[in-house]
Amino acid sequence: MTPQDFVEWGRRIADGYAEAASRLDGNQRAHEFDGDSMAADQFLSKSNEVARAFTIPGGLEKLALVPALRQLRVGSEADFDQAFQSLLPVLDEILDEMWLGEWVFNDSGLIGMLMINRQSDPGQGPFQVVYIDSQGTAHETVVTRNDEEYGMSYESLHIEVKYSHPTWRIHAFIFRWNRQKMAGTVDHGETEGRHSFYAVKR
Repeated sequence: MTPQDFVEWGRRIADGYAEAASRLDGNQRAHEFDGDSMAADQFLSKSNEVARAFTIPGGLEKLALVPALRQLRVGSEADFDQAFQSLLPVLDEILDEMWLGEWVFNDSGLIGMLMINRQSDPGQGPFQVVYIDSQGTAHETVVTRNDEEYGMSYESLHIEVKYSHPTWRIHAFIFRWNRQKMAGTVDHGETEGRHSFYAVKR
């Protein structure tokens, strides 16, 4: 099974659930299909994670080497879940790697840098980020994917810069079809309010 086969298989399973729900008998209640709907959503979510990894340079080649996809013989939803679980480590590695590097950071005309590296202690999160402002001064940050306002995912980061009080907040969103660019908003709190930024990877 290739990565593409994996994605299409998940979508076919989800479509099957949707078709079953569309044949709802008048005497049955819609909530009887809630379990099928949830399962379909889960399959689509999993296959989409694999599909999005394909858009990252080198992602397709890396996934093609995963033994679970080379050797899997599909036959049930349980096989799908087992294959996806075996994929998670390499998916995480690929999806995290797109953030790593030096980013030229244009903060409404002020040019700085974001330096994103792997965190040496995985327990502290996947990334260590240093923000270098337009004066060349480096600032420590706290990085998380938890953001009450935007809802973070692997395609977005929430970065708090220890710059002044209140703390600056950067909400960064990477471009899905060009992983060399990101954009988003910078929240300077009471000092300058919120405005946009964009960044390009060196």
